[in-house]
This record gives sequence, structure tokens and C-alpha cells, in this order.
Amino acid sequence: MLSFRTEIENPLVQKDIIELDRKIQLYKNGKIDEDGFRSLRLARGIYGQRHEGVQMIRIKLPFGKLTSEQLHRIADVSDEYSTGRLHITTRQDIQIHYVSLDRTPELWADLEKSDITLREACGNAVRNITASETAGIDPDEPFDVSPYADAVFKFFLRNPICQELGRKFKISFSATDQDSALSFMHDLGQADIVLYDVLISNELLDYAPRAIKVYAGKRKGFHKHSQDEINKLKVNYAYENGHVVRLKGGIAESFWVITGCTSSRQLSLDVELAARSSATVVILMGMHKLAEITKVFQLMNKGATPVAIIQNGTMADQKSGVGTIDDILELASHKNLSSPAIIIIGDVVKDNHQVNHIFEKLELDLAS
Repeated sequence: MLSFRTEIENPLVQKDIIELDRKIQLYKNGKIDEDGFRSLRLARGIYGQRHEGVQMIRIKLPFGKLTSEQLHRIADVSDEYSTGRLHITTRQDIQIHYVSLDRTPELWADLEKSDITLREACGNAVRNITASETAGIDPDEPFDVSPYADAVFKFFLRNPICQELGRKFKISFSATDQDSALSFMHDLGQADIVLYDVLISNELLDYAPRAIKVYAGKRKGFHKHSQDEINKLKVNYAYENGHVVRLKGGIAESFWVITGCTSSRQLSLDVELAARSSATVVILMGMHKLAEITKVFQLMNKGATPVAIIQNGTMADQKSGVGTIDDILELASHKNLSSPAIIIIGDVVKDNHQVNHIFEKLELDLAS
């Protein structure tokens, strides 16, 4: 039965499922080896079992949210393609065991009728985005994290930048200071250096047992380091040690890397989400939307936020400009900055001279 070839309305999903079916046939006919097939099936949520001829299927449920229709769909699929038993995971996924490899394309197509995906549920990709199970109804939450978890899920789904990562990457959103989604475990697991302040408990720092901990806190009347010094520490430690995480008031600082426009040339919705955050924002493909991007940040009262534009980065003809949200349009025009370029928004831009020094040192190291 190959009804999935005509029943799936979304062309991207249809292409995925048909491609999976084609690769299964090539694998069975010996035209793809086990290693070549493994990465493809894992990226489609198909995990091997220690039983001949059957697979485990992992269903990706962003932040654990399910409608009644979706839950009934999963139950029906489990009855049809497996034993009727379901396994709920700690990362808010659902797994179905003992599924014949030949039937996995049909199973996936049936799930997609209720907008349920298997894509990137396994393998070296951005895995399921999790969140606090009480998000949206917790009386102690300052806001509902669910829309943000959903936005991150949609951004990374089928995104080319995360199809062949060096390892799996896991993200979670906690709704309150109790951190019921264990977000700090995700953020700190691979840290080499942790810069922390007075509000960070020892129990939290224990989630990064191998990392070097550096106190960079501030109290009224006493600052261990100024903000400029902290920014310099982050840059220096990143160059010397690798992965740096700063925990500030219990919140991990982060970088948002987004695109400035959609495939239909509209301003990306991610721009507003990024502007609402306190993170450093890196925008790709944004020069044609620079006026609209600056307008969004100005509406958030961030007109004085530092901005850098780097055109032809790492190339011999690289050029750049540094300003603020309020004046970057005029500066870009004056310096004739255009695509291809990246836009960096945040206080880290103040340390552009330090970044330039690092690039110069890297060039010297490579030359030697």
C-alpha cells in the first residue's frame, strides 16, 4: 500500500516519506550499506532494535503537547503497525516498538494526517524541544514558554544547518525558577568555562562537573567585574578554552542565530522574538530587510543597542561597520555595506576590537 504518495498534502512531508521509501528499497537491494542508511533512518525517527526485521519509531512531540485527535491517531497507528503498546520518554516523545521497516513510510504518512512528525527525532540533529509540563497553567510562571518552544521547534525542523551535526543537540524551556524542564542540564552539559554570579547555586554548577567555574557576579556596591570586563572574559575564554556559558541571575546568556527574511522574502517572525530577548542576535540574510529589522528593535526601545555588520566575512575583501540600531541604516549606506553579510546585535559588539585581535592572532597561527 503506497497511498502516502497521494494522501499527504504538504509537499515537503510527501517528499520526505517517498524518499524514505526509496532508500529502504535501495538498502534492501544492497545498493546502500548499513552505515549510509543509518544516518538517513535516524533523521526520520527510525531506530534499530535488537530484533531482526523490526524497528523502534520515535514520534517527535514539541514541548510534549498533544491534541485529543493526535493522541487517538497515535493509538490507532500503534494498533495497526505494532503491538498496541506505547512508550513515553523523558524527553516528551512517544515511541512505538516492533514496527516492520517496510511499513515505516505508511506509518509516518498516517501520523502526518494529524500533523505529527518523525523528522529529526533521532540522530545527530536538534532533537525534540521540551518544556515544563505545567507551561501555560503554572501560577508561578512569569509568562508561558510554550509559544517560544514551538517557534524554536519550527525553526529547526528540516533546517539545513542542523541535518548533520557532530552530535545530538537538546534544548528545553523551563517555565519557572524551579527549572522543571532541566534547562540548565541541557545548557551546561558540554561547557568548558562557566561564568556565574551570586544567584547561581552550587547544585546548579554541579551540572557542569568538568567545567572551570569563574565568579563574575555583581552586588550592590561591589562589582567583581564591570560588564565590559565580563564581555572580554567571555571572548578570551572562548578563544582559549572553547565552549563558554555565562549564568546571570539564573539565566543562561545565549546567541540567537536567525534568518532575516523568509523564502517568500517577507520579514522573518523570528526577528521580533529575538528582539524581545536579552540574547545576542546574529541575523543571516537580513541586509534587504535592515530597515524593517531596525524598526522592530526600536519598537522594543532598543535604539541604543550596538550593531555590527560584517560583509564578506573571512574574505580578503571583508569590510564592516559598527553603530547602533538608531544609526546603522545610515552607516550601512555610507560604507556601502550589502549582501552577503551578517548582522550582529548586542553588547558583545562593543568588543569588536577584541574580536578583530582574535582573527589577527588566528591568521598568524595559521601562517606559522
